[in-house]
Amino acid sequence: MEETSMQAKEYSRQRIRSAIYKLLLTFLFLMVMLLSGTSLFLRSVVVDWNQNFYIQAGLYLVVFSLVYYLIFLGLDLLSATQTPT
Repeated sequence: MEETSMQAKEYSRQRIRSAIYKLLLTFLFLMVMLLSGTSLFLRSVVVDWNQNFYIQAGLYLVVFSLVYYLIFLGLDLLSATQTPT
């Protein structure tokens, strides 16, 4: 019984650690997007492609979300496979 409790605590620590890492990396990702000019580049590409504001906003969000998803896919898979032994 005590061993199961210790495994559960370790699993909980790993999940919390993973969530904190993802939060910090998300903040870093957003700062890099803003400060490096990548966000402005993405905006200019979307504006050149279509003149409708609503389509521009949708395209920007889709591309931004896709880049975010691809960057964090590894971390998500790693945190999903952390199961207690």
